Amino acid sequence: MNGLVSYPDSGSDEEEATSECMKSPDSSAVRNLPPPVSVSNQSKRGSTDDIEQHEGRIRSFEHERGNWASYISVTVPYAEDLNELSDSLLEQLNARSTHGHPFHKIDNPHISLTRTLKLRHHWLNDLSQSLENMAALFRSFYVSLRDVDVYVNDERTRTFVGIKVVCGDEQLLKIVNSLNKVLAMYNLPPFYDEPSFHVSLCWCLYDAKGDFTDEFIDGLQEVVDDWVKDSERCSFFLVDHILLKAGHKLTTFSLDTT
Repeated sequence: MNGLVSYPDSGSDEEEATSECMKSPDSSAVRNLPPPVSVSNQSKRGSTDDIEQHEGRIRSFEHERGNWASYISVTVPYAEDLNELSDSLLEQLNARSTHGHPFHKIDNPHISLTRTLKLRHHWLNDLSQSLENMAALFRSFYVSLRDVDVYVNDERTRTFVGIKVVCGDEQLLKIVNSLNKVLAMYNLPPFYDEPSFHVSLCWCLYDAKGDFTDEFIDGLQEVVDDWVKDSERCSFFLVDHILLKAGHKLTTFSLDTT
């Protein structure tokens, strides 16, 4: 599958990037990587979590005053086009699902570069400076998305359907390796050993991975392939920054675009 598009100013650079992405897709199955985890709104009054308020989702850890649930990711552009794909997948998922748990769209699709992290508020300034310095060491690059896959979170309480990165994963892995070194300075957990970089689009509150037959996944892939044909600009996109979401605070860190 091809994914989302962002075009550079130079036509020749665009053609070169497209050619390179299409030459080296990595379509091998990657094992057991949980998808990006949506961070629920944090209460300012304590650690009580209202499960109904979050559509039944539970936190990876309890909220504590002064700690922010956080993650670092790559932003996916062209949200409107991606929203059309999510709608089409959602229709298929809920029409063919047999487990009785409805699928929902993910509000802010992205490519996760860390697990969900428990950041202390007083770390944010120093951590942000470290991330800014680290990001500047990496040149911007293109990512292509194509293959449908299914993921289950660490707690095995939620199932996600997403599309995998098939070009640009080597650059993403280099960034993750550098991020792991930064996180280690704060005794924060590293990312998964064999990450499957992807964009999750739909989720349900249930471990439904065993319900996805090859035929079911092939049907979802057809939905993705049809969307690609109708959305030529969404075949790939440029990664020129990474994003830290700490609680409600969003901070971007630019890659080298020279």
